[in-house]
Amino acid sequence: MYRKLLAERDIEDLITLEPHMPYRQALHECAEADGLLLFQAADCDKQIPAKAYEYLRIGKPILALTTHTGDTAALLREVGGATIVNIVSEDEIYEGLSSFVDGLRVGTHPVPDKVKIQRYTREAQAGQLAKVLDELKAVGHYEEKARIETVAK
Repeated sequence: MYRKLLAERDIEDLITLEPHMPYRQALHECAEADGLLLFQAADCDKQIPAKAYEYLRIGKPILALTTHTGDTAALLREVGGATIVNIVSEDEIYEGLSSFVDGLRVGTHPVPDKVKIQRYTREAQAGQLAKVLDELKAVGHYEEKARIETVAK
């Protein structure tokens, strides 16, 4: 199906279709690429795909076809290194893709900021979750103690 579409559009020399590959091999392929492509539909604006975090860790420039208002776009704006284009705007995709490729060719497209992405590592996120749980535990303990003291009066 896709090969036929590529042939119809005369872009077979630009796009390579590869068979399914194991996860680690796919990450290796991404690490070898000049840039990474991320798709996120508008109906998924309130979530960030794991792929976004994988791409940040790889540290290559990202072309994100998503909305400008979603959580993925906000994350990418925060850490940098991404060209974000509206997934439903043909003009924006055309301009963004051209700019992205030009930046890759001359080596001027920024990459994600290594310091800023550290807060999104599994270790950092687990630490944040532990802190929240500790705070909830402390609040719950305080509220239980206050309830007991009120009942005792």
